[in-house]
Amino acid sequence: MRMFLDHLEQPWKIDLNIGNVLHVRSASSGRFDLLDPTHDVDGQPLQVVLYSDLGEFWTVLWLLVESQAKKEAITAEQFGQAMAADCLVEAQLLFFEEWTDFFRSLRRPDAALAVESQAKVQAAAVRLVTAKIQQMDQANLHRKIESTVERAVNAAYGTVQASLDKILDPTPGDSST
Repeated sequence: MRMFLDHLEQPWKIDLNIGNVLHVRSASSGRFDLLDPTHDVDGQPLQVVLYSDLGEFWTVLWLLVESQAKKEAITAEQFGQAMAADCLVEAQLLFFEEWTDFFRSLRRPDAALAVESQAKVQAAAVRLVTAKIQQMDQANLHRKIESTVERAVNAAYGTVQASLDKILDPTPGDSST
């Protein structure tokens, strides 16, 4: 069992036991079958969805802590508001560790490896993207952004100005002049 804190310092347990796993499956109408990390969710394996889609992960996390929340009279909305971004990411890391241990306890090394590998792939991707971003010429990027926005604004202003000029120009055959 792993524990994390929300931004209000409320502790929450991530306890993947068979009861909680079946509750998640039942409450999600089979969408999140934690007994099968390769379970198809909208064309992707569950393990990928839970790592790449924080909204979907939050749903699973809520279902896992729902009984704890009820004891404290905390609603899903209140729980969501208490889950700052860093808290959610920390809970996600702990969830994947707990999920891996769950499969090891079930003597399902194949499933444990799948979950653990997904976590390693995601961590490597974050490291590589962070490194690439740090290598970027940020000043040049900002200049390009400014230039692109300036061209778009100038073009829009020119179009508006031309339209105003047309409206304000006397029309041919106007007898008021």
